[in-house]
Amino acid sequence: MMVKTLTNINRKNKLTQNNPIWLFFSSVKLSVFLLLTLAGVSVFGTFIPQEQSFEFYRQTFGELWGTIIPLIGLDDCYHSTWYRLLMGLLCLNIIVCSVERLQATWRIIFPKDKTIAGLSRFRKDDRISFNTKNSMDHVRDIE
Repeated sequence: MMVKTLTNINRKNKLTQNNPIWLFFSSVKLSVFLLLTLAGVSVFGTFIPQEQSFEFYRQTFGELWGTIIPLIGLDDCYHSTWYRLLMGLLCLNIIVCSVERLQATWRIIFPKDKTIAGLSRFRKDDRISFNTKNSMDHVRDIE
């Protein structure tokens, strides 16, 4: 039973390690990049007045920038296709990262053996043992 489980785990790891799309979306670097990009775009969306006329942008920001802002969708930044695409990529990235790390998290939360993992750090040299014929009440009273 245990061999089959380990075989299935290894098979899953081999499939995900060789898949470049899975590796791309499970990257934490991608998460950081998407978050920083969304933060930067949101700053532009905050400072540039939204849903104004084409002429307003040309008068306010000049000929060049007044043409570029509506062209790339910064005039309605939060409803543009590329902003929604960035949000969708971030959601997909978070889901893939969560699935990738679920197995390790599951093992930590629900261990198969009920031993306390932290006790293994204590060596036998640090422990004191003694034998007594007295009861525990008598040993407690000695202190």
